[in-house]
Amino acid sequence: MSKIKLSIAQSKLIGLDILVEFDKFCRRHKLKYFLVYGTLLGAVRHKGYIPWDDDIDVAMFREDYERLYNLINDGILVREDLQWYSYRLGNWNEPLLKLANKNTECYHRGKMVIGVWVDIFVLDNYDKKTFKINSFWRQVHIAKCTTHFEFSKKGLGKLLYKLLFSWKSLMSISNDMDARIKKVPFNGKISNSQWSCLDVNDADVYDNPVELDFEGYHFFAPGNYGKYLTKIYGATYIRLPPEQERRSHGTEAYWFVCKEMLRKYQ
Repeated sequence: MSKIKLSIAQSKLIGLDILVEFDKFCRRHKLKYFLVYGTLLGAVRHKGYIPWDDDIDVAMFREDYERLYNLINDGILVREDLQWYSYRLGNWNEPLLKLANKNTECYHRGKMVIGVWVDIFVLDNYDKKTFKINSFWRQVHIAKCTTHFEFSKKGLGKLLYKLLFSWKSLMSISNDMDARIKKVPFNGKISNSQWSCLDVNDADVYDNPVELDFEGYHFFAPGNYGKYLTKIYGATYIRLPPEQERRSHGTEAYWFVCKEMLRKYQ
């Protein structure tokens, strides 16, 4: 069966469908999660996707995240056509967890392939030194995944990282990053030290979660989401950025099962 290239609108509907099922799963198993990054900004500013964005990000506290992994390891499915991906499961090499539609393909990394997905980040206690170490290894991880290098300072830096750390596997980097942050004690600050270099927030940002409208559905968000968004995007986050800064990820997605099953995403 030939692959069908998905439109951006179709990819967004598939991503939304994954989020809806993830939300149901979390509510059923009493797991706490939050919309984060551009998904949270989209919910607040657009009541849905940022028009030029096409991915979905959520985050969970470490306790809920580990409980989620226990459910995954027990074989409890979200839905038959949805699959978990991570370094722990051996089917992806990033430290974060992803939930993807198995009937799609949109990203290749070596021999690993993943479909349209939702990212699930983990929120841990913040430590400046650990954060810096993980930020460094994140850059190494990205460099090792890069196949085309441009002749610029940034491009040559990536090439150097790739050569210097050729001995270190992507799975090993992910494992070390994840293990490193689990040891940090609570000090009032929370961050995604697992993968991002954006968010370091006061713990009270996540107090009293609220439900926000996103494409006609309601999903959980940090109670103090204004403080969260200001920290990451600045005090003017509610305003639209200049047109030259409105960039999508540009990922091409494909559907590879029967065309009739694609109709629900029209």
